[in-house]
Amino acid sequence: METSRLNVAIIGAGIAGLTCAITLSRYAGARVTILERAPSLVAAGNGIQVPCNACHVLRSLGLLDKLIAKSKGVAPGSLSLDYENGQVLLNRDFTRYEEIYGAPWLFVHRADYMDVLLEEADRLGIQIRLGCEVKEVNTGAPWLRLTNDEIVTADVIIGCDGINSIVRKALYPTIRPQPTNTSAYRALLTRSQLSSSIFTSITTSSKCHFWLGPHAHIVLYPIHGGDTFNLVVIIADHELNHRCQSGNMLEVVREHLAGWNPVVRGLLQAVQGLASFPLLSVEDLPSFASARVALMGDAAHPTVPYLGQGAAMAVEDALVLGTLLGNLTRFSSSLSSGSLKARIPTILQTYDAIQRPRTTTIVAQSRRHGHFNHLARGPEQRARDAEFAAFDTETTASECPWVDAAFNREMLGRDAEAVTSVEFGRLVAEGLFDQWEIGDGDLILGARL
Repeated sequence: METSRLNVAIIGAGIAGLTCAITLSRYAGARVTILERAPSLVAAGNGIQVPCNACHVLRSLGLLDKLIAKSKGVAPGSLSLDYENGQVLLNRDFTRYEEIYGAPWLFVHRADYMDVLLEEADRLGIQIRLGCEVKEVNTGAPWLRLTNDEIVTADVIIGCDGINSIVRKALYPTIRPQPTNTSAYRALLTRSQLSSSIFTSITTSSKCHFWLGPHAHIVLYPIHGGDTFNLVVIIADHELNHRCQSGNMLEVVREHLAGWNPVVRGLLQAVQGLASFPLLSVEDLPSFASARVALMGDAAHPTVPYLGQGAAMAVEDALVLGTLLGNLTRFSSSLSSGSLKARIPTILQTYDAIQRPRTTTIVAQSRRHGHFNHLARGPEQRARDAEFAAFDTETTASECPWVDAAFNREMLGRDAEAVTSVEFGRLVAEGLFDQWEIGDGDLILGARL
C-alpha cells in the first residue's frame, strides 16, 4: 500500500498557526500549508508575556532557549501596587517557577516571538502563502475558496484566524464577537523616556508592575532586557472608551487617571501616543471541531488579557492538535488514504476534549481576575489586599485566580505534550487502529491487524 500523507491547511500565520505548523512538521507524514491574508509578515506589535505553560510548549519544540536569548533572560517577578499611594500589595517571585511549575516566565516583544517561530518554520521548509484571504469555508469536503476564487482542498482545515475568524463563522454562523465595554491602550517606552528619578525603582527592578484601581489597571514591564518598556492601560468604562475614540485619546486617558499615583501620571506624560484595542468576547463554543475542521487560539476562545493566557492557550492548542494529527500520520504506511481520513474526526474530537474544558476555565478565571483588579475602595478591596499580603506561591487558597495556588499549578504547570501523548496512547489502546481494511477506506471494525 502506498504511504498516505495528511494534507493540512492552516489559516493564519500568527503565533498559533506557526506553532501548529512547526509541531506537524516534526512528522514525515504531514504536509502543511499556511494561508495568510497579509501580503507580508512584518515584525510589529508590543510586549507579550509568555507564562510557564507556554514555555513548556516552546521547550517541547526546542525553541525556548532561542526565545530566552532574544528576551535577554527570564522574568524575575511582578509587583501589584495600590493605584493612589503606590503601596506594594503583592510581590510575586518568578525565579522559582522553573522549580515549581517546570518552566520559566518570560517578558518578550511580540516581534521577537514571531521571529523565533518564523525562523523555525523557514528551517523546516513550511510553505506560507501570503496574500491569501479566505472568503468561504466548506466544512463538509472540506475546502476553502480564496478571494481570487482559487479553491484549496485539504484533509484537515485549522482556523487560526483570530477573533473575527471566518472558519468559526462557517461552523457557527450566529456566534459573533461581542463588546466587553473594556479597552486596552498600549504604548512602548524607551529607557531614555524613563530617565527621571521618579522611575528609578521601575527601571532597576526588571519586574512587571501592576497598578490596581477602580474600573482600571495599568501594566508596565521591560522587554529587550530593559531597553524598552511595554505599557498597557486597561479601562473598563464604556463612556470613557467611547470618548477616546471620538477625541484626543491620550488626553482623555490622562484626565481619567489624574488622581492616580505620580508614577502612573508620569508614564502617561512620557508616552507620545496610545494605540486602542477594544476587548471583545465570544460565547463558549459547543465544540472546537467538526468533522475535519478545527479552531484554535482566539478563533476558538478569545480571552481578556488579565492572566496573560491568550497566546499561551493558543500555543497549547497548537501543540495538542499538531501532536495528535502528527501521531496519526505515524500509521500512514499501514492505512489507505480513505482510512486515514476516516480517523480524523476522532482525532479532532480528542483535541476538543483535551483543550475546551481547560480553556473555558481559564477564560472564565481571566474575567474573574479582572474583577479583582478593578475594585474600588471598600471591604472587598481590603480583603483582596489582605490575601495579597499573606500570599504564598504553594499554599494560598483564594477566590482570586492570580494568587490561588491550586489554580496556578493547574494553569502554569501543565506539560501539554505529555498530556497529549497520554491521550493518544488511550486512543490506540481503545482500538482506533484495530480495524481491517477492504479497498480504499472500507472498514471492518473490531479486529486487530
